Amino acid sequence: MFYRVSLEQRKILLALLAVYSIWGSTYLAVRVALGALPPFVLGGVRFTLAGLALLAWSSWRGAPRPTWRQVGEAAVGSFLMLVVGHGAALYASQAVPSGVVALLGASLPLWMTLLAAARRGGERPGWTGLAGLAVASVGMALLIHQPEEAPGAIPTFEAGLVLLGTLGWALGSIHAQRSQAVGGDPTQRTGLQMALAGLVFSALAVGRGEVGAVVWGEVGWEVVGAVVFLTVFGSLVAFSAYVWLASRVSASVLATHAYVNPLVALGLGVALGGEVLTWRTVLASALVLAAVVLLTLPPSVVRRLVRAR
Repeated sequence: MFYRVSLEQRKILLALLAVYSIWGSTYLAVRVALGALPPFVLGGVRFTLAGLALLAWSSWRGAPRPTWRQVGEAAVGSFLMLVVGHGAALYASQAVPSGVVALLGASLPLWMTLLAAARRGGERPGWTGLAGLAVASVGMALLIHQPEEAPGAIPTFEAGLVLLGTLGWALGSIHAQRSQAVGGDPTQRTGLQMALAGLVFSALAVGRGEVGAVVWGEVGWEVVGAVVFLTVFGSLVAFSAYVWLASRVSASVLATHAYVNPLVALGLGVALGGEVLTWRTVLASALVLAAVVLLTLPPSVVRRLVRAR
């Protein structure tokens, strides 16, 4: 029963629910916001506001001024994870259903496994990892290569862009692990990454003429609400919960968001966004999520599950 668990366990459960539900719903919020705002305008507004808020909070808490090296490390992580990773998803969300974007984003463990194996002296995947890679490849192929005339068909270019963006996020995650040695306040580091990404997105928006194309008087309250939700809940609340969880639960538990978020996004996209769910998408979803389980569960757990049968 919920009342029998400790206070720490309750906090962990609530933090996991926040990451599952909020990050799963941000994909639909992005789709709503893109109804009136171009992708890089949206990225510029969201990450500039969130970054400045985190920097103000860290400064109020007495965090020391960052060194130039810390700023440089934050800039690299910001470019890989937010500009490349999230930017690709933002651009593709103009044409790809929100649930499918989330599902393609679930390829993160796939990239992490491949990058770990490619590093000199890196860990090679075992039989569960190889099985996960094979199943994920089949699922991604089913998802992307759909007949163009079919209802709910996924544009191949945009889908591939999301996959490449997820690779950027994976590279940024590896860089973030290696850059821990430079120290600094975690909240300040996250704020720097978001603020720098906001500047890059704003520059891209100006360079591509997106700012001049926005009819600001026609931006409705639903778009404003989506931007506020993405900034406050998606960038501040959920990310803070994720960082807090990272120091309290195992990597396998933390990785569960990779296959819960797509389920939430797919459900919300169909129920509230009017998105079409084809049989190929359903089958691809099952294969991709099964692959993520194989890639994220410890081999010892998989072996026990197999023996239990």
